[in-house]
Amino acid sequence: MKKIRKIISVLSICSVMSSSTRGYLTWNRERTVALATIGISIGTVIVVTQLVKLFSGKKDDSGNLDNKNFDKREQNWIKILLGEKIQDKSFLFQSGEAFRNANDRALEIHHNFIQIFFPNLEESGYANQDLCLNKNLKKWQALMQDLELRFKIQKNLKLNVNRILIFFGFEVTLGNNSEIIKLNAKDDARIFVPDNDPRSHNRLRLTRVLKCLKLFGLDREYEMIMAAIENNGQFQKIMRNYDKDYSGLRESYKYWQDSRNTACLF
Repeated sequence: MKKIRKIISVLSICSVMSSSTRGYLTWNRERTVALATIGISIGTVIVVTQLVKLFSGKKDDSGNLDNKNFDKREQNWIKILLGEKIQDKSFLFQSGEAFRNANDRALEIHHNFIQIFFPNLEESGYANQDLCLNKNLKKWQALMQDLELRFKIQKNLKLNVNRILIFFGFEVTLGNNSEIIKLNAKDDARIFVPDNDPRSHNRLRLTRVLKCLKLFGLDREYEMIMAAIENNGQFQKIMRNYDKDYSGLRESYKYWQDSRNTACLF
């Protein structure tokens, strides 16, 4: 409605200009023709300019990239989530593509990227503590009301999830538009290792990924991951035997289940 009112206002201005121009007609026809031409041209420019501003994608202060309440780091964070490349060395991977092209060793040894590519309400305990949704929750909620931005963020999240699942030890089969159509957890997946295995920290990462999926409305992907875990024979065996070497895995599973209750941002 605001956009419509603005357009009506602009058209009204143009109408007044046109009426004023016609008033000169009895005074001097030749001058009036020239003035009318100028008036119409100016009116056209005003209309076009206003329409471009309204529909060019520039956002107002409702919680988006142009909003000054998002600091520079947060703006770069959002750009990464939208699939853009940034120039900010404080981010390990400066684009989603760079993250997805990183090898497994890099993803294992570095700890300052999960909170970037899989946003959560809670801050990270390891790095980038300033980048959490709770810092500016209302602005994030407003941001996700923009359907275009929401679609782009969801699209890139799906790509990032596909990569991290392969790293965790899932067999991922993709269909059209990089949608997961089949998902299996391997017996030697990083999330199924004993508690004393250094790779067991990936269970915490998976918790963050699952919460992120729920926050951004990707319920289908969440359910597919949980089904792949629960249908895995190795996981079922661990859960039955109550081996003390896997007590951390059983505890992590509770967090994975609890992630289902994470409220969506929009």
